[in-house]
Amino acid sequence: MSDRCSNRPHVVWPQPLGPGGEVESENWMMDNFNSDSNVGLKMVQIADNVARESGISKEECDEVTLRRYEQYQDALADDRSFQKRYMMLVR
Repeated sequence: MSDRCSNRPHVVWPQPLGPGGEVESENWMMDNFNSDSNVGLKMVQIADNVARESGISKEECDEVTLRRYEQYQDALADDRSFQKRYMMLVR
């Protein structure tokens, strides 16, 4: 397993026939965050819709966020001994 969000490719290529030789580009992570190809909405909008339809409050989301942060901090204890059980170095 490796982090699927950080440091995703930002691809740039020449467009010699474009005005002024302007380049074309893609940012794989941000393009997907800004528009889900299945529904054409930003990820944050999809999350808001799901929360509203499911009756999940902002306070409940905040509670889960805090708990996940606490769990992450716990996973860093003892020089990340918990994480080292399942994570490996990716080069």
